[in-house]
Amino acid sequence: MIPLDIASYIAAWALAIISRVKYKNRFSLVLIIIYGSLLALSVIGIIVLLCFFTTAMGVDRIKKNLSLNEVDVVEWCKSKIMSKKAEISKQGKNWYICIEGCIITVNASSYTIITAHKEKRYLMKD
Repeated sequence: MIPLDIASYIAAWALAIISRVKYKNRFSLVLIIIYGSLLALSVIGIIVLLCFFTTAMGVDRIKKNLSLNEVDVVEWCKSKIMSKKAEISKQGKNWYICIEGCIITVNASSYTIITAHKEKRYLMKD
């Protein structure tokens, strides 16, 4: 299944190509370049999401920190990272994804899910 944003980029790119063929002006060429770039970035983003993994120790650490039982930790983290509510920031060599009271730490170069834990402000409420 193709995510909606990629499908919209493909449709926009196709329309830009049609306008380039039909009207042959510089504006339609610029549209092709812009939409082609956006499509390429979306595909790269999906490939990166497919590359996420963690170690066996990482799985145990995440399950313990978040009190997850019989859950595929990598898939759980991917679904949280792909959520539109996720707040993603980069600090040093790691990406930090904050969502629903959890912080997921991912190595920026290897895309290894290092750890995940509850945010301190949410721990105070429990």
